[in-house]
Amino acid sequence: RWRGPGHPGLARAGKTDYLAVHSYDAENNGIPTLRLLPMTWKRGWPEVAPSEKPKPNQGIPGVWEHRVGRGAASQLTLKEGGVIEQQQRPGNRRPATAPEPPTWTREGSDSFTIRWPDPAAPGGFWLDRCRLNRAKTAYVGENQKGQKLEGTRIA
Repeated sequence: RWRGPGHPGLARAGKTDYLAVHSYDAENNGIPTLRLLPMTWKRGWPEVAPSEKPKPNQGIPGVWEHRVGRGAASQLTLKEGGVIEQQQRPGNRRPATAPEPPTWTREGSDSFTIRWPDPAAPGGFWLDRCRLNRAKTAYVGENQKGQKLEGTRIA
């Protein structure tokens, strides 16, 4: 997650020593971030705890208004673990009942893919490829037919 840490500095707060570095946050479009990493000492040498691992699906789970082209919007709840709950809206052509629920998968720090099961689709499903904006409040993308996708976070 943290790219290009640099310009180290040392700080102390109470009895705790810290290594201060700037890094680029790959999960937030590379925004420069100041990080304060607690240090411990072993045999006179400093040790810094390893960076935390990225949280799976961070920033993507939530309730979204999803629209294909200029069509009617549907409300999607992208849940931890990759399951999607869908609320049908008038004018949405996707069948209310499908052989299995749609799912989503993280593809990178700011992108994900939605898999829509549909026995009539090529391969039995449709794919939507989406990329989040910097604030993680909206996404844009394209489906496998080349249609434009838009999503806005509701909650």
